Amino acid sequence: DGMHSTLRSKYAGYQNYVKKWKQNEEMVSEHAEEWEREVMEQKNAIEDRMYVVFRGNAPLTDKEANMDGTSFQTWGEGKSMRFAAVGMSHPVDHDHNNDHDHDGADDSEEERCEKQVWFATICDEELCSIKDAEERKKKLVQSFQNWHDPICRLIQATPANEILMERGVCHKHSLLPVLNLADVMNYKAHWESKKMEGGEAYHPYANGPGPILLFAGDAYMAVDPVLAQGFTMGMESAADLAKTLEMCMSQDNDSTKMASGAKLPFNSRALRDALTERNERRYGRILCLLRSTELVQAMAQPTTDSFSSFVTQNIVRPVMKLTPSFVKEAAFEYVMKYSLGYFGNYAIARREVLKRSNQKMKTHGSK
Repeated sequence: DGMHSTLRSKYAGYQNYVKKWKQNEEMVSEHAEEWEREVMEQKNAIEDRMYVVFRGNAPLTDKEANMDGTSFQTWGEGKSMRFAAVGMSHPVDHDHNNDHDHDGADDSEEERCEKQVWFATICDEELCSIKDAEERKKKLVQSFQNWHDPICRLIQATPANEILMERGVCHKHSLLPVLNLADVMNYKAHWESKKMEGGEAYHPYANGPGPILLFAGDAYMAVDPVLAQGFTMGMESAADLAKTLEMCMSQDNDSTKMASGAKLPFNSRALRDALTERNERRYGRILCLLRSTELVQAMAQPTTDSFSSFVTQNIVRPVMKLTPSFVKEAAFEYVMKYSLGYFGNYAIARREVLKRSNQKMKTHGSK
């Protein structure tokens, strides 16, 4: 949960100041408050997108929703209105489904439950102020009543108490991994002791390398859902971490001996190097996504009375209506691939990072 992550708000963002503090502890007394403000700005600064997001899972099959196995996202011209839907399915859990008689069922074919996952965005203070879930759902249906099928049917099919509502906010900054959590905890303890009367000495939590804290998903950086890649970023981060750990465990590295005398089955320095370089790659990936997001947002839903709004409504949209579908599909596919990091400087940087990471892993393994 990125917007309310305790670990992010408590420990992230201190890496540069910890290095300075370890070089000169007296600098903490002089710059602690200034550093604290900078850290809080970096990790807690958010951008309000000025709309509310509604999310739900409509209990309709692809056939009932006329989705035909496809997904869509439709943009409105005002009130920051968007609607997107994609089909999903999951195995039926007969152990917890009392309404289904499993006796005699064919176990050779797994029974699955189909649903349509959807989200809608809108800037409507009156709608957002409604407390009753049923009344709010009716108002939401009215807001999208002139939109194409199956938008209203998806909203109507979703139980009112299961429609989630949240303010559209996102982080302004991504965060580096904390490669030595003990150092950050020691720094914070030292700073707190300096603020106390009498300046009592602090007690270090640990000496030497401490635990590693890596942020993933919205805790790393919550992004605007324009291209619906927030969850994808979270899965990528998890898969990337798993791959990094697998590489460290599979290499013939010298094990790291801990203060307790126990040995880790990998070299901790090699792991930190790999995580640092893979974070560089992830940062490039998020830049590609943010650039693509801003481009699509500006063209599809420009700010009212802005120059981009005039250009979009009077030039871009009329031209797009006359443009053949195969051209529009190719252009959108290019933007999506760029957002995923398949083109541009990031693709080159990604290959370099992977090359350096593999070389370092081999170096650690040969020592």
